[in-house]
Amino acid sequence: RAEWFAGAEAVGITAGTSTPDAAIDEVELRIQQIGRVASWI
Repeated sequence: RAEWFAGAEAVGITAGTSTPDAAIDEVELRIQQIGRVASWI
């Protein structure tokens, strides 16, 4: 939900070793689509 990121200056993504890279990439892409974030941690 885009409203979860309202006012965010930084966003971090964590995942376990069994999480497929494609799933992590999909989350990153969706966050980027929601709006520009100042920095990635």
